[in-house]
Amino acid sequence: MNCRHLATAVLATIFVCACASVSNADLTESAMTFSGPGGQQIEAFRGSFQVSENRENQNARQIEIGYVRFPGVEGADGPPTIYLAGGPGGSGTGAASGRRFEMFMALREFGDVIAFDQRGTGLSAHIPACGATGVHVPYDQLMTRATLGEAFASAMTVCADRWAAQGIDITGYNTRQSAADIVDLLTELGEDRVNLWGISYGTHLGFELVRQLGDERIHRIVFSGAEGPNQTIKLPARTDAYFERVEAALALHPEVGGNIPDLTDMMSAVHARLDAETPRVQIQHPETGDDIDLVFSSLELKLMAAAAIADPESIPRLFQVYSLAAQGEYEQIGNFIVGFLRTQTEVEVSGMPEFTDLASGISPERLSLVVAQAETSLFGDALNFPMPHVLGSIPEIDLGEAFRQDVSTEVPALLISGTLDGRTYPESQLEAMAGFSDLSVVTVVNGGHNLFMAHPNISTTILEFMRGDFRGDREILIDVVDAFED
Repeated sequence: MNCRHLATAVLATIFVCACASVSNADLTESAMTFSGPGGQQIEAFRGSFQVSENRENQNARQIEIGYVRFPGVEGADGPPTIYLAGGPGGSGTGAASGRRFEMFMALREFGDVIAFDQRGTGLSAHIPACGATGVHVPYDQLMTRATLGEAFASAMTVCADRWAAQGIDITGYNTRQSAADIVDLLTELGEDRVNLWGISYGTHLGFELVRQLGDERIHRIVFSGAEGPNQTIKLPARTDAYFERVEAALALHPEVGGNIPDLTDMMSAVHARLDAETPRVQIQHPETGDDIDLVFSSLELKLMAAAAIADPESIPRLFQVYSLAAQGEYEQIGNFIVGFLRTQTEVEVSGMPEFTDLASGISPERLSLVVAQAETSLFGDALNFPMPHVLGSIPEIDLGEAFRQDVSTEVPALLISGTLDGRTYPESQLEAMAGFSDLSVVTVVNGGHNLFMAHPNISTTILEFMRGDFRGDREILIDVVDAFED
């Protein structure tokens, strides 16, 4: 493997290859210089190894899994720490090149730190993008849950067939296979034990790793925004409870929330008005300049809002959009809608994110609960799109009820949870971690979903935990003004 091969266009801003390769069985590593934010650089190793695209299909092609390994500091002799990116679809190497770079560097105190790119992402991306031509919800038609769900389910089927014709086994893109990739990596590295460090979907992957590795091979676990094996689809009632917490936090600080009164009441009123009026507006496409006759529904605002509420800093912008809708200024927010889920010609499918969630699925009992709660919830089931809307579109990909069972472990674990997390709700996180008998919980008051760099005391606590100096529970306060500012 040579330097020119590694310096692809996508990664040119992150990696600069430094010298020759070294190999161990199927694994190859090359020394390189890794560039973090602000021009920071560190010597590291870019590694890769081959796995089956689907271990359950003996005819599946081999794909390359890539990662970057940051060597531990001098004297560090602990097991490696593997970063499990969120999403699904997030890149470990991408996270290391951004705001979390400092945390990657700090964890080298305990041993090597590995920015792992899960199959279908970053250095491990081997699925061409697919546009399902002719499968879409046209601008001049009302978007409903049924029309949108049918369009995406059709697009996923079209793309699965297209990829199959290219020799790609899309059914291999699931959490169980991704976990097996990491187990294979540890074998290639000759590592008996590992620390797991994950966020959001990365914790979902982490639960499966606990199953596959067992307690004896895991040293420490650090999770933030935990998503359990049966929590891919969130409970709509907990979205409502999230907004109650947001409004309570703002009520205590009128200097921040004085201009955001009764947010949920306003959103409910806007949804009802849009359902009654189904306005039609004339706008120009923000990219092409073409005139568009747009029929606009409450579902589109719900989907936009659901995509934006992971962290509280988005709430003021959300309020502005709903304020425009409340005043009937639909033309001004039409540009937000065009290109978000609407296209004139096709629905695009990435592959790994959609099929990974589809494979994780949902138990029948939880699905019944989601459906019942969605009937009266503020956003219905919009938070989870395109799940459960595309459930059943490719039945053979579902991992089954055994995969969705709770996980138990005695491994020391740290959970970092924000009270204003709009993606993985605090009560859901505690339920997911109920089987972790040696669990410490850090509650970040006014913290959102992306917590690792949200407050200096969070990284300090992680390092204390990794040293074995912290057990129990702790509370960290983020000022409301800081929480709601971009």
